[in-house]
Amino acid sequence: MERRIGYLTGIRRQQRQPLINSLETYFEIYDEADNDAAIEKRWRLWELPGQTGNVLLSSVFNFEDDDEAQAIAAAQASIWQVIHYGLDEWNYRVSPAGETTFNFELRHPGGAQLGMATTPIPSEAIAFENINRVIDQLYRFYSAEGFHLIEHVLLRPQQGPGEDPGDP
Repeated sequence: MERRIGYLTGIRRQQRQPLINSLETYFEIYDEADNDAAIEKRWRLWELPGQTGNVLLSSVFNFEDDDEAQAIAAAQASIWQVIHYGLDEWNYRVSPAGETTFNFELRHPGGAQLGMATTPIPSEAIAFENINRVIDQLYRFYSAEGFHLIEHVLLRPQQGPGEDPGDP
């Protein structure tokens, strides 16, 4: 019954899981080192928990501010946009990165870049596979989609005294 309801409602994953994970589990906010005095932060989406495995997506821009807390807050705001728009496959674009390599990027519906793959990909088909990996990762751990199925004897229709037996 759970699988049927999940299928009919469009819920992709049919496994029991927490509805949402903390950002730090799969996203990393790190310092971008360069020669100026400004504090610059960037983010990365990792494949495995604890910032391990392959980097699936990375920020395009540096988030800089004189205050480190403000730079981190700007990076977190960008991550929430990635989660929001990264669940929809039509927000991704595949583009040539060289003569024989490709890259993909996540874009805001308004056209602004939100994130991109960090390494060149050898074929367009593999780029689309990597896009699906990113979507699955975001959907699985950050979509907050789920439902509770409750079945209890007190929720069943009952027949009171003097009621028609066919009346639910």
